[in-house]
Amino acid sequence: MSKTNKPRLYITYYWRNPDMDPSSQNTGEFHTGLLMTPKKPDRDGNSRDCLIFHAKDRLQPHMEVKEWLYQATEMKYRTRTSVALLYLGKVQDTEALQELLNTVPVNPRNEPDWKCRQWTDAALNALFQQVQNASSGQVPVFSPSKGVSFQLGSGRTIRKAGWDFARAQLKDRVENRELRPTAQIPICDQDGEQLSSYP
Repeated sequence: MSKTNKPRLYITYYWRNPDMDPSSQNTGEFHTGLLMTPKKPDRDGNSRDCLIFHAKDRLQPHMEVKEWLYQATEMKYRTRTSVALLYLGKVQDTEALQELLNTVPVNPRNEPDWKCRQWTDAALNALFQQVQNASSGQVPVFSPSKGVSFQLGSGRTIRKAGWDFARAQLKDRVENRELRPTAQIPICDQDGEQLSSYP
Protein backbone atom coordinates (compact mmCIF):
# COMPACT_ATOMS: atom_id res chain seq x y z
CA MET A 1 0.00 0.00 0.00
CA SER A 2 1.39 3.40 -0.98
CA LYS A 3 1.96 6.09 1.61
CA THR A 4 -0.87 8.18 0.20
CA ASN A 5 -3.39 5.34 0.46
CA LYS A 6 -2.77 4.52 4.12
CA PRO A 7 -5.83 4.39 6.39
CA ARG A 8 -6.55 7.57 8.33
CA LEU A 9 -6.91 7.77 12.10
CA TYR A 10 -9.23 10.20 13.88
CA ILE A 11 -10.75 10.94 17.24
CA THR A 12 -14.49 10.70 16.65
CA TYR A 13 -17.24 12.53 18.53
CA TYR A 14 -20.84 11.29 18.65
CA TRP A 15 -23.74 13.18 20.21
CA ARG A 16 -24.98 11.35 23.30
CA ASN A 17 -28.52 12.68 22.86
CA PRO A 18 -30.22 9.61 21.32
CA ASP A 19 -33.48 11.40 20.53
CA MET A 20 -31.72 14.31 18.79
CA ASP A 21 -33.72 16.67 21.00
CA PRO A 22 -32.35 20.25 20.78
CA SER A 23 -33.86 21.07 24.18
CA SER A 24 -31.78 18.35 25.86
CA GLN A 25 -29.40 19.42 28.59
CA ASN A 26 -26.59 17.16 27.36
CA THR A 27 -25.95 18.87 24.03
CA GLY A 28 -22.28 19.21 24.99
CA GLU A 29 -21.72 15.56 25.91
CA PHE A 30 -20.12 13.19 23.44
CA HIS A 31 -19.19 9.58 23.10
CA THR A 32 -15.60 9.42 21.90
CA GLY A 33 -13.26 6.83 20.46
CA LEU A 34 -10.72 6.36 17.68
CA LEU A 35 -11.94 5.87 14.12
CA MET A 36 -9.82 4.26 11.41
CA THR A 37 -11.07 4.98 7.90
CA PRO A 38 -9.94 4.33 4.33
CA LYS A 39 -8.39 7.35 2.63
CA LYS A 40 -11.67 7.74 0.76
CA PRO A 41 -14.43 6.27 2.95
CA ASP A 42 -18.04 5.96 1.90
CA ARG A 43 -19.08 9.40 3.13
CA ASP A 44 -22.73 8.70 2.33
CA GLY A 45 -22.68 6.20 5.19
CA ASN A 46 -23.97 3.28 3.15
CA SER A 47 -21.21 0.79 3.98
CA ARG A 48 -19.31 -0.24 7.10
CA ASP A 49 -15.84 0.50 5.78
CA CYS A 50 -14.45 2.01 8.99
CA LEU A 51 -13.35 0.58 12.33
CA ILE A 52 -14.11 2.23 15.66
CA PHE A 53 -12.03 1.55 18.78
CA HIS A 54 -13.76 2.62 21.98
CA ALA A 55 -14.93 1.78 25.49
CA LYS A 56 -18.65 1.08 25.72
CA ASP A 57 -20.72 0.79 28.88
CA ARG A 58 -23.54 -1.48 29.88
CA LEU A 59 -25.57 -1.60 33.08
CA GLN A 60 -27.17 -4.89 34.03
CA PRO A 61 -30.05 -4.99 36.57
CA HIS A 62 -27.84 -6.59 39.23
CA MET A 63 -24.98 -4.11 38.78
CA GLU A 64 -24.39 -1.05 40.96
CA VAL A 65 -21.61 0.25 38.70
CA LYS A 66 -21.62 0.28 34.90
CA GLU A 67 -19.49 -2.36 33.27
CA TRP A 68 -17.15 -0.95 30.63
CA LEU A 69 -15.91 -3.06 27.74
CA TYR A 70 -13.38 -2.40 25.01
CA GLN A 71 -14.72 -2.87 21.49
CA ALA A 72 -13.27 -2.74 17.99
CA THR A 73 -16.27 -2.68 15.66
CA GLU A 74 -16.89 -2.16 11.96
CA MET A 75 -18.64 1.15 11.56
CA LYS A 76 -20.14 3.47 8.98
CA TYR A 77 -18.18 6.66 8.37
CA ARG A 78 -21.21 8.81 9.09
CA THR A 79 -24.12 8.04 11.45
CA ARG A 80 -27.10 10.05 12.68
CA THR A 81 -25.16 11.09 15.80
CA SER A 82 -21.85 11.98 14.09
CA VAL A 83 -20.72 15.49 15.05
CA ALA A 84 -17.00 15.94 14.36
CA LEU A 85 -13.60 14.32 13.80
CA LEU A 86 -10.09 15.28 14.87
CA TYR A 87 -7.44 14.15 12.41
CA LEU A 88 -4.45 12.37 13.95
CA GLY A 89 -2.51 10.92 11.02
CA LYS A 90 -1.97 7.90 8.77
CA VAL A 91 -1.99 4.33 10.06
CA GLN A 92 1.22 2.50 9.13
CA ASP A 93 0.39 -0.92 10.57
CA THR A 94 -3.27 -1.76 11.13
CA GLU A 95 -2.60 -5.04 12.97
CA ALA A 96 -0.10 -3.42 15.33
CA LEU A 97 -2.57 -0.58 15.94
CA GLN A 98 -5.28 -3.03 16.96
CA GLU A 99 -2.89 -5.01 19.16
CA LEU A 100 -1.76 -1.84 20.93
CA LEU A 101 -5.28 -0.52 21.54
CA ASN A 102 -6.32 -3.91 22.88
CA THR A 103 -3.85 -3.40 25.74
CA VAL A 104 -5.29 -0.05 26.88
CA PRO A 105 -7.01 -0.67 30.24
CA VAL A 106 -10.73 -0.02 30.65
CA ASN A 107 -11.75 1.60 33.95
CA PRO A 108 -8.79 0.01 35.76
CA ARG A 109 -9.89 1.27 39.23
CA ASN A 110 -13.58 0.45 38.71
CA GLU A 111 -14.55 4.08 39.25
CA PRO A 112 -18.31 4.79 39.15
CA ASP A 113 -17.82 8.09 37.30
CA TRP A 114 -15.37 6.74 34.71
CA LYS A 115 -16.17 7.75 31.10
CA CYS A 116 -15.33 6.58 27.59
CA ARG A 117 -13.28 9.73 27.04
CA GLN A 118 -10.81 8.54 29.66
CA TRP A 119 -10.15 5.45 27.57
CA THR A 120 -9.68 7.69 24.51
CA ASP A 121 -7.13 9.79 26.42
CA ALA A 122 -5.23 6.68 27.52
CA ALA A 123 -5.32 5.22 24.00
CA LEU A 124 -3.87 8.44 22.57
CA ASN A 125 -1.08 8.45 25.14
CA ALA A 126 -0.27 4.81 24.31
CA LEU A 127 -0.07 5.70 20.61
CA PHE A 128 2.15 8.71 21.20
CA GLN A 129 4.40 6.61 23.46
CA GLN A 130 4.76 3.93 20.77
CA VAL A 131 5.62 6.50 18.09
CA GLN A 132 8.31 8.08 20.23
CA ASN A 133 9.72 4.72 21.31
CA ALA A 134 9.91 3.31 17.77
CA SER A 135 13.56 2.42 17.27
CA SER A 136 15.54 3.18 14.14
CA GLY A 137 14.20 1.11 11.26
CA GLN A 138 11.02 0.20 13.16
CA VAL A 139 7.73 1.31 11.61
CA PRO A 140 5.58 3.23 14.09
CA VAL A 141 1.92 2.32 14.46
CA PHE A 142 0.89 5.59 12.84
CA SER A 143 2.49 8.72 11.42
CA PRO A 144 1.19 11.99 12.88
CA SER A 145 -0.12 14.51 10.37
CA LYS A 146 2.48 16.74 8.74
CA GLY A 147 3.95 19.39 10.99
CA VAL A 148 2.39 17.89 14.12
CA SER A 149 4.39 16.74 17.12
CA PHE A 150 2.37 14.96 19.79
CA GLN A 151 3.81 15.19 23.28
CA LEU A 152 3.72 12.30 25.72
CA GLY A 153 0.78 12.60 28.09
CA SER A 154 -1.05 15.08 25.85
CA GLY A 155 -3.94 12.77 24.99
CA ARG A 156 -6.48 14.61 27.13
CA THR A 157 -5.44 18.03 25.83
CA ILE A 158 -5.80 16.98 22.19
CA ARG A 159 -9.06 15.11 22.77
CA LYS A 160 -10.47 18.17 24.54
CA ALA A 161 -9.53 20.45 21.63
CA GLY A 162 -11.67 18.28 19.39
CA TRP A 163 -14.38 18.18 22.07
CA ASP A 164 -14.62 21.98 22.08
CA PHE A 165 -14.66 21.98 18.27
CA ALA A 166 -17.49 19.41 18.30
CA ARG A 167 -19.46 21.50 20.80
CA ALA A 168 -19.25 24.52 18.51
CA GLN A 169 -20.35 22.45 15.50
CA LEU A 170 -23.27 20.96 17.43
CA LYS A 171 -24.32 24.35 18.79
CA ASP A 172 -24.64 25.65 15.24
CA ARG A 173 -26.66 22.61 14.18
CA VAL A 174 -29.03 22.86 17.14
CA GLU A 175 -29.57 26.60 16.67
CA ASN A 176 -30.28 26.05 12.97
CA ARG A 177 -32.32 22.91 13.74
CA GLU A 178 -30.15 20.93 11.35
CA LEU A 179 -30.16 17.81 13.48
CA ARG A 180 -29.41 15.29 10.78
CA PRO A 181 -25.70 14.64 10.17
CA THR A 182 -24.15 16.94 7.61
CA ALA A 183 -23.02 15.54 4.27
CA GLN A 184 -19.42 16.13 5.32
CA ILE A 185 -18.40 15.61 8.93
CA PRO A 186 -16.44 18.67 10.11
CA ILE A 187 -12.77 17.80 10.74
CA CYS A 188 -10.28 19.69 12.88
CA ASP A 189 -6.58 19.43 13.68
CA GLN A 190 -4.97 18.82 17.07
CA ASP A 191 -5.52 22.48 18.01
CA GLY A 192 -9.23 22.36 17.24
CA GLU A 193 -8.88 24.38 14.03
CA GLN A 194 -11.16 23.29 11.19
CA LEU A 195 -9.50 21.67 8.18
CA SER A 196 -10.60 22.98 4.81
CA SER A 197 -10.15 19.64 3.01
CA TYR A 198 -10.06 15.94 3.74
CA PRO A 199 -6.61 14.66 4.81
